[in-house]
Amino acid sequence: YPEATISRSFEIKAFKSGAARMALESGAPIIPTVIWGAQRIWTKGHPKHLGRTKTPVSIGVTEPLEATGSPDALTAKLHDVMVAKLNELQEEYADLYGPYPAGAYWVPARLGGGAPTLEEATALDDAEQAERMAKKAQREDDPDA
Repeated sequence: YPEATISRSFEIKAFKSGAARMALESGAPIIPTVIWGAQRIWTKGHPKHLGRTKTPVSIGVTEPLEATGSPDALTAKLHDVMVAKLNELQEEYADLYGPYPAGAYWVPARLGGGAPTLEEATALDDAEQAERMAKKAQREDDPDA
């Protein structure tokens, strides 16, 4: 998961460069894989729907990406490939299982759902990270607190 976390927007977020760096160092290709539908079962801030729910989950695998170029260039290429595959999976999912329910928490805003936009989700993630860092700094300043 090159995003390093679950996307609140259910869109592909900015990537970390670790997958590209590992591939370049090892010479192994990257096999981009995208999962769509799993957010209906378990995701941040919403109840889990575990068990036999018959919730459809789609998995898309693309052609391998050869480990060439710079880490930044390979990361950008990986991001583009995974965004395209996610969009494809989302279209196929709606074709197979019907239109997305308007306002549903698990549907991206772009598709009429109630999930935050990618920009809104990024702002929420940044605020959460800042809060964690502030708490960590407070603990370091006052270890007895």
